[in-house]
Amino acid sequence: MIPKLKYVAASFLIAMLALGNMSMALAGGLESSPSDDLSKQIQALKDQVNNLSSTVNELKSENTSVKARSKEMESEMATMKGLTPGTEISKSMESRVASLEEKVGTIKVSGSLTGILQASQNREKNTSIRGLENRNPDSGTVLNRFGQNSGDQIIGAGSFDLYLESKILDNTRIYANLEANSANEVFQPSQSLPNGNPTFSTHLNSNNIDVLNVLELYVESQFYDKRLTTTVGKIDLTNYFDGNKVAWDEHRQFLAGAFLDNTTFASVVPYNTIGARGSLDIGWGLTFQAAVVSQDDSGQKLFNEMFGIMELDYQTFWFFNKEGNYRAYGYVKDVNTVNARGLLTGKSENALGGGISLDQKITDKATVFYRAGYNDDQLALNQSTQIAPFAAATSSMSGGGQYVGLLPNRPDDVTGVAAAWINPSNPITTWSNGQSVQLLPQRDFNEWILEFYYNYQVAKNFHVSPVLQFLQHPNGDDDENVTAIFGGRAFLEF
Repeated sequence: MIPKLKYVAASFLIAMLALGNMSMALAGGLESSPSDDLSKQIQALKDQVNNLSSTVNELKSENTSVKARSKEMESEMATMKGLTPGTEISKSMESRVASLEEKVGTIKVSGSLTGILQASQNREKNTSIRGLENRNPDSGTVLNRFGQNSGDQIIGAGSFDLYLESKILDNTRIYANLEANSANEVFQPSQSLPNGNPTFSTHLNSNNIDVLNVLELYVESQFYDKRLTTTVGKIDLTNYFDGNKVAWDEHRQFLAGAFLDNTTFASVVPYNTIGARGSLDIGWGLTFQAAVVSQDDSGQKLFNEMFGIMELDYQTFWFFNKEGNYRAYGYVKDVNTVNARGLLTGKSENALGGGISLDQKITDKATVFYRAGYNDDQLALNQSTQIAPFAAATSSMSGGGQYVGLLPNRPDDVTGVAAAWINPSNPITTWSNGQSVQLLPQRDFNEWILEFYYNYQVAKNFHVSPVLQFLQHPNGDDDENVTAIFGGRAFLEF
């Protein structure tokens, strides 16, 4: 705009000077000035015109340069961060980036670090589990190879999780979860624990060094406007079934295993095995999902024994005008049957189990939950699970709740309290040297556990949590003492 104004002004000035000089020339002529004076004035006028023409040309050149630089700056702006959303440049760049991502795909990387420290108090050094006994198995007494000699102690546990996700098609992604976990348990065995280690494995090599394990590796696709989802590969069924908004994450919520899933379900489900899962959004708040996985992940007999499960979820806002999630599921597992003497028969059959899980918001800050589960006798007795020496549970119940923003000026902190009751199954036995050998300790009592935690939000992705637990009759042992477990957890995600 400015160069154009300069050009117009210069042209106007040239015209005015020309008219002025011509008038002076004419006036001088009328006064009978000498001819040589008139020639000098005309030459001077020509010189001024030439000078002004040169100035105009310079202004034209400057205008062209400014226009070129303006285009260069616009191009440079398009490559800078922080473009104003909605501008033509921003829209163009976003379109180009999206097009490039669609062609080459992207890999999203995230992860988390968890540290746990716990100490037990009032733990009996020698429990009342019966020691070695050699009697006729027909008399009802069996040889017991197990005993405990573990008093109060302080333990530490740590885990590192790495999550990788890549979109390979418009509706398909690949997902992987890698974990290194050196977790230990205050109690071994116990139905409620280990704490913070739902895989029930320390993942250590022969030199007691942490190794990175592939817990999940699957391909997931969505169809029909994302109403149908299919997952195929190495999957963890506890990440999909028996879910709960309040008690389903040992990194952020309750720490004891009894509150991560129904103990009945967790004690028999195959962990991280090959299989397939499908989920269908029916509408009206209803979702149906089903899965089939191999019970063996060794690679030798992947599909000889299968575990199948189905679940129906219902989301409603009917109670308290707040969100509520209600789930019911059932599963079937191929097990080795056990006879009346507690011996494995070598014959397989399908055993059944199931449960319910619900969570309901009652205020904007308070949410309650409840779980219950049951396994039939054959399923509870069978020990072909991956978590031996933990016994399967015949039945279990748990309930509690969480509250957000309990303390003033702490709106993001979360407080949780819950209790669980677990009925462990009796142990199976085997025949050795003419006598019946009990593979696991006798379980004469139900296990109880109470837990309290407080999540202190240090930063957006970092929190620390004091945790207090009370445990009675771990794994059905008839130790009458109530054991207190004090501890803390730190969790960082990135």
